[in-house]
Amino acid sequence: MSCSSRCRAAFFWALLLLSGSLSADILHMRDGRRIEGQIVEETALKVRIKTGFGVLEFKPAEIESIERKKSKLQEFEERWEAATNADNFFALGEWAQAKRMRKQAKRAMRRAVALDPQHKGANIALGLVEYRGEWMRPEVRDERMARDHEKQMRERGLVLYKQRWVTLAEAQQLEKGLVLHEGEWMTFEVAQQAQGLEEFDGGWIPRAEAVARQSARVVAQHAGEEFRVFIDHQALVAGPLKNSELKSIGAGLVLGRAWYAEIFGPAPGLELLGGRLAEFYVFPRGSGAYAASIEALSKLTETLPEGWLPVARESLGFWWSDPFTLSSARQSHRSFDGLQGHCYHHWGHMLLNRRGYDGRLLPPWYDEGLASLVEFHTHGRNAVFCRAQTTLSTGTNAARATLGFDPKLVREGKWREALRQALEENRVASILKLSQLDFSDLTVLDIATSMGICEWLASHGEKALPLFHGVLRKLAPKVPLRIILSAGKRGEVYDQAFRAATGKSWREADKSWRQWFLAR
Repeated sequence: MSCSSRCRAAFFWALLLLSGSLSADILHMRDGRRIEGQIVEETALKVRIKTGFGVLEFKPAEIESIERKKSKLQEFEERWEAATNADNFFALGEWAQAKRMRKQAKRAMRRAVALDPQHKGANIALGLVEYRGEWMRPEVRDERMARDHEKQMRERGLVLYKQRWVTLAEAQQLEKGLVLHEGEWMTFEVAQQAQGLEEFDGGWIPRAEAVARQSARVVAQHAGEEFRVFIDHQALVAGPLKNSELKSIGAGLVLGRAWYAEIFGPAPGLELLGGRLAEFYVFPRGSGAYAASIEALSKLTETLPEGWLPVARESLGFWWSDPFTLSSARQSHRSFDGLQGHCYHHWGHMLLNRRGYDGRLLPPWYDEGLASLVEFHTHGRNAVFCRAQTTLSTGTNAARATLGFDPKLVREGKWREALRQALEENRVASILKLSQLDFSDLTVLDIATSMGICEWLASHGEKALPLFHGVLRKLAPKVPLRIILSAGKRGEVYDQAFRAATGKSWREADKSWRQWFLAR
């Protein structure tokens, strides 16, 4: 097909598409085309048809047949002549709109409104809105509303102050830079603080978050490295790690807190943490920032024992819960999973020690057992033990022997399997024996035993562990002791604690938890 032929064909197809609005007749051409329009002349020699492109002329021999019908415009005019009221013209307008005859539709709607100025459908179709019984353009309505509102406000004795309507007295206070908070006028800063906010980096944020962020900034300055920060409703996690790593640790802390709440009951908001966010500082492998930050951190609490500083510098991490909860840990030779576990383990200590805190300390076996359970229920394994030994302890007590007990099983999350085997072989220490051990004396088997006892206590219902904990808190020795030195007194305290939680003496409890664990 030549270019001229293609152009001619395109023209006629366009004619076919666009001529519908004038169509009254259809010429069915012998070449397959359909020409729609209005025949204005028809003789034996020619047929002239008016289309949207003008008047076209064809020879009768080119035409296969002629289909004659009313055009949409003709039908509209007939309906127009038949319409007698506003509803008729509204219906005609809707019909024309459906036929894509926008000009005619608008004409019909205008006629409907002329007959009935309050005709809702026709007014809406014309894009008008109603305001106080009148139909008008939206912009006119908005102008009237603004004028009416201003009139009402001024009639009430109000004045406009920075886009707000206020009383004259309020305007005078606002002009002084004061704001109204709970019925009192005060400076903006005081009002923000009254709402529990503090200014930080030019913005106002919750006080607990501001305090934690400022603390992290100070620690970063002493550490000599740039810190990234993850923060949520309960904790700040900061350090020279990737944002994704900080977020991962934060997510684990949420899981650990959820498990703690299951066995101790939920504590609202930051109440358990003393009104502050818990602070976790984490440092990657090869970073000297951990050691560099320790001295600055040590000044944040008065509870550290003499000689703590050099020991902390050599350790993988430390924590405290007074005057607020804080943890610091470094990755060192471990995987990132090990560093996460360290945070979760510390979290267990921090949550437990804040419960009912009165300055006195908890027994090491119980403290370590609960912390280990929090870590286990957070990521399914135990990467950290607080100074636990993995070798046979000195002494002659055969029941405490750890030969044959593989700490690797505990680190892999199989502490229950390892403890079961030790129970079957009668190598597990008694409750009273556990109660006399300091952190440095606890073996991995002792810690697994402590975890088993705590799970048994928790199995007695949601009040059991809180009751047990409450007695230990109430009858704890004076600081800095964690252990009641008198065996007789210690037995009396544990009798009270186990009876409060389970109704059993410590000896009955010692027998019962073993039977329960082996029967699981």
